[in-house]
Amino acid sequence: MGLELKNPVVAGASNMVTNTDNLKRLEKAGAAAIVYKSLFEEQIQAENLEMFERRTEYEERNA
Repeated sequence: MGLELKNPVVAGASNMVTNTDNLKRLEKAGAAAIVYKSLFEEQIQAENLEMFERRTEYEERNA
């Protein structure tokens, strides 16, 4: 990939990389790079559809 890192330590995709405090800890521990979980187009589309359905769920109800 051509990335120049200060060392070969790379934190892999996991639940640890979802929190900024954990990211700082990983950096202090020597991680030169962080790998995030991949998002597939299908996941993004499913999430968008779910948000749309939730938004339109109550549109036909009147107060």
